[in-house]
Amino acid sequence: MGKGTETVFADTARLLRRDLRRGTRVSLPVRSGSMVPYLVPGGNVEIEQRTWRACRRGDIVVFWDGERLTAHRLLLTFHRGGRWIFWEKGDANPLGRWIDAERVLGVVTGAWRPDGTRVDLCTRSARRRGTTLASKHLFRDVWSRLLWIPRELTQWLARQKEPVGSA
Repeated sequence: MGKGTETVFADTARLLRRDLRRGTRVSLPVRSGSMVPYLVPGGNVEIEQRTWRACRRGDIVVFWDGERLTAHRLLLTFHRGGRWIFWEKGDANPLGRWIDAERVLGVVTGAWRPDGTRVDLCTRSARRRGTTLASKHLFRDVWSRLLWIPRELTQWLARQKEPVGSA
């Protein structure tokens, strides 16, 4: 009988943490398009261990999302209720969300596209671009959420004005 999913996940997580702690950069495949155009499905990412304290706005942070790893851009850090939380968002996703900073394993330092070209995310220009993107994404996310309330209210009011039916 084979190992259960939980055991395989725990083993993989332990090996990944061990390799990252040793200072080894770990390469993993990109499986989703949430970070297009920087991280492309079919390519690979290079991950370097960083504590959540060393992560900065604009970094592409790697964190545990249930039983899988996710790499999304860090848009904002916030201290709340005695703990640090991060606002993260995939560049191609419409909205972001809060995650506990303790879930972060490291940052993406480079990416290989399916055609073999490498994108270095540690250069000064790449960091500046990441910070600029973080600001734009944060603004769009907040703006979308602010517009959602008036849209929902307008739709609700329009439904209230509709005639109930003729008698």
